[in-house]
Amino acid sequence: MKNTKIKVADLLKETSKEDSMQFEEVMITLSWLREPGIKWDIHLTSFNQDTIEAKLTNITCDRDQSCEKCNKEFIKSVRCDYYETTFTNNPDAFEDEPEDEIFPIDDNLNIDLGESLRQAIEIQQPITILCYDCINQEPSDDDDNEQEEYFESSGNITFH
Repeated sequence: MKNTKIKVADLLKETSKEDSMQFEEVMITLSWLREPGIKWDIHLTSFNQDTIEAKLTNITCDRDQSCEKCNKEFIKSVRCDYYETTFTNNPDAFEDEPEDEIFPIDDNLNIDLGESLRQAIEIQQPITILCYDCINQEPSDDDDNEQEEYFESSGNITFH
């Protein structure tokens, strides 16, 4: 398994300093990740001496999935064109931001992209996970009845 840590000490020395990299076939600890792993590009920009903006682009991988309709196991290719996050060693400056959007810069001035990559891939998940057969399947009469029951209202609600 390859490491997803990047040394950012040089970037933090100067405001607005930038660096870009490409990664291919990186396996990280995700139970559903398939070989050969994740591929992505990254562009890093320093805001100041303690904060780096990371723009991850062209993230691709294959993952194990289970269909919620027929329970069939299948492999799904995932693509995330753009994911942006922030790394800092001063989390107090971001107290108004959601915790899962700000990541730490460790004491050795490294950032670990593992959790950012996981989030970027997870947000590409559909609400209902269906295999290719179920996606392409013609709706049955049972499906129509289920939808009618779901959308049918029994209350007397008036909107003004």
